[in-house]
Amino acid sequence: MIFSRCVLTLALTAASLPAFAACPTGADLATGIVFVDDEGNVETFRAAANGTVQMDGVASDGFTYRSILGKGVHIVQLSDTENGRILPDSIINTSYPMNVAELPVPAASSQWSVKTVINAFGDIYEEVQTQRWGGEIDFVVGTCSFRGIPGKVRYASDGFQIDEEIMFLPDLGMSLLMSYDDSESDKDTFTYVEARTTR
Repeated sequence: MIFSRCVLTLALTAASLPAFAACPTGADLATGIVFVDDEGNVETFRAAANGTVQMDGVASDGFTYRSILGKGVHIVQLSDTENGRILPDSIINTSYPMNVAELPVPAASSQWSVKTVINAFGDIYEEVQTQRWGGEIDFVVGTCSFRGIPGKVRYASDGFQIDEEIMFLPDLGMSLLMSYDDSESDKDTFTYVEARTTR
């Protein structure tokens, strides 16, 4: 009798504990993978058309934005959003000299440079994009560990330069922005503390 009560108590206790969410895998990109940083910014990544990944972000202050990433890493389009809809006046498009589906997947210890055309706020100009990728590492977010390829990307146009640090996660098919540094403001860095699926 005492044994059966102990078993029942353990079962009830286990049922009352929160379930631990499984870490995202590449299959979850079809439905959505969420990363949260230490400032409360939430970014949701989903597979989209032509080998792109759509990232919808919600900043801690409620501001919302969207990025379309070729092969999960190359910027194709940036925009602000409102109620899930793109604000047309905010769109920045990047055109590459190849189809988006033909953009390269980052590889460890590699580099790639390309000349692009930017269409932003009525201005059209050329930009040179240079990517340098380091060796593969273990990238830990909360209780999850992923294969990561750290990269440094420079976007250079006439009189202006942006440097970003990127973490490409090959098993997920997407990347995270780790830092942003332009010619006009202080460098921003991002530390991710949670990874989960949308399910």
